[in-house]
Amino acid sequence: MRSNLSIRLLNILYSGKFVYTILLFLIIISLFRFHSFLMYKEEKNVFDLLLFSFHDFFHVFFLSSLIYLISIFPFTTFRSFDQYAMIKFASRAKWFYTSVISIGIATLLFVLASAFICILESLLTLKFENRWSEYGAAVYDFLLKYNDIKPSTLVLFSLLLVYLFFLTLGITFFVANLIVQNNVISFIITLGFNVISIVIYLSKITFFYPFTFTYHVLVGKMGSSFYSHFVQSIIYWGMVLTLLFFIGISRVKKMDFSWRQS
Repeated sequence: MRSNLSIRLLNILYSGKFVYTILLFLIIISLFRFHSFLMYKEEKNVFDLLLFSFHDFFHVFFLSSLIYLISIFPFTTFRSFDQYAMIKFASRAKWFYTSVISIGIATLLFVLASAFICILESLLTLKFENRWSEYGAAVYDFLLKYNDIKPSTLVLFSLLLVYLFFLTLGITFFVANLIVQNNVISFIITLGFNVISIVIYLSKITFFYPFTFTYHVLVGKMGSSFYSHFVQSIIYWGMVLTLLFFIGISRVKKMDFSWRQS
């Protein structure tokens, strides 16, 4: 029942125009990335394009994350469904679970849509070969030197980590809104966490790297101990999401829902 209600929540939250607008933004930035990708002369394939898009620092942590947060904005502005869910479940906790599941589904659709756009772009220009191309072998030379991994596997790992990163941003946005009860401030707080992570990563202070979002997203930077780093990243995202979950559930049990009706 909870998953059905989550899907119903998504259907109510997202109008067709809003979805098309988000898709348009994704297509525009993807086309720019695709153009930049084609500038490289080496032989390439579709997996190279996917890694090029989901492993790019600026693309993931600036452009895509901003568009993603905009796509999650309806979760912090919607009102009437809250009361319906409260009556349906007779529990604030179950309302929170439903919202989190809905954010998870919306995040998954966002990541899959981004990947699907890349695949569509490559249909007539790139090969679908699960092998390291000349371009891929050059870019990920250090990683491949110490790790036996297929391009498709690296793409799946990359998509999973990007998904967990976006999901963390989305739930941070949602939980922050439960606490401060202001959409704009919540948006700024969420961006702030992302910016702090970026600044630390760019500062070259390696001691703090394991605590940043960026350290646990970019698979190409994981180096010789890729698999252990990947497992560490999964644990990291699990801990962050668990912390956000407990903060959110603690807050929602105490909050007054009347502010969402104003």
